[in-house]
Amino acid sequence: ENANYCVEFSDVQFAYEDRCIFDHFNCCLKHGESVALVGESGSGKSTFTKLLLRLYDVQAGDICLYGNNIKDYTIHDLRSSFGVVPQSTTIFHDTIWNNIKIACPNATDADILRAIDMAHMNDFKDSLENGWDTVVGDGSRELSGGQKQRIGIARAVLGDPKILIFDEATSALDNISEKAVQTAMESLMKDHTLIVVAHRLSTIRNVDRILVFQSGQIIEDGSYDELAQKPGGFFRQMLEG
Repeated sequence: ENANYCVEFSDVQFAYEDRCIFDHFNCCLKHGESVALVGESGSGKSTFTKLLLRLYDVQAGDICLYGNNIKDYTIHDLRSSFGVVPQSTTIFHDTIWNNIKIACPNATDADILRAIDMAHMNDFKDSLENGWDTVVGDGSRELSGGQKQRIGIARAVLGDPKILIFDEATSALDNISEKAVQTAMESLMKDHTLIVVAHRLSTIRNVDRILVFQSGQIIEDGSYDELAQKPGGFFRQMLEG
């Protein structure tokens, strides 16, 4: 197996009931790469991440993580290789500190402070009456969308996963919040493999590679600039649309 690839889909077949999503689908992601998945709803972007986490299993073909079939890992070990930042982060009625720690209950204080730093949360600490001990959620102090998503990022990085998945993590945010999350995401690109399922194309300006999905196939693969300049290209049409 090629050790340069951290994720490899080989001849993957997958259908939901009667709707085929992937038919002989192939894709490789290199270690340390930041890759955005774009395309219309139902084109296979979310299915890609769900198969990787074994929320579903492939019907044929193989998915490998660091050269090993994902079926050879325990579900726990497989999923702890990934940190996932969802479309909206659930905030529990508790302190901000405990809202982060819940992702990894045996994390040390130093681990949590590092996650806070990596999630670029420090810039809103001063607006909190009790710093990280401020109680949030369930009718207590309201956080902005960008603040919630950065708690989501802190949770995702706390267990020190090698691969981070941002699953439309900015699609519900206003522009200011989006910028804050994008900044955190871009600084995480330096030492993680990033998979970004993107709805807003503005957030993926600086990823290494963009994969354009259409009907379960990757129809374009290149950098933002390459794809933006491709005459008649699908990504270019998405930007113009």
